[in-house]
Amino acid sequence: MSKQSIEAVREVLSILDSKCAPLEVKWMTYAVASHYSGLSTALIEDLALSGEIVSTNVLRKGASRGRRLIKRESLDEFIEAGLNRPPAALPMNKSRKGDAE
Repeated sequence: MSKQSIEAVREVLSILDSKCAPLEVKWMTYAVASHYSGLSTALIEDLALSGEIVSTNVLRKGASRGRRLIKRESLDEFIEAGLNRPPAALPMNKSRKGDAE
């Protein structure tokens, strides 16, 4: 690819970046929430089922199984609540044996 072509592509990408608003996802699957947060899908599932983060189960009419979605805002709030707190003080670590209280 020529230098001019590369510059043209960069210019187009720059224009697109300035014109397109970033996608703000409100609800995420376990996999996307895991990728987004860096937490394991198992931990995301535990947090959702225990009510520590907001989730909903989306079902089609008459279906017995659906798709559980995680509210991004609640995941952000959960993570931010742990900032600057010692690990033993975090709610998810309260039940661990051997932690100092």
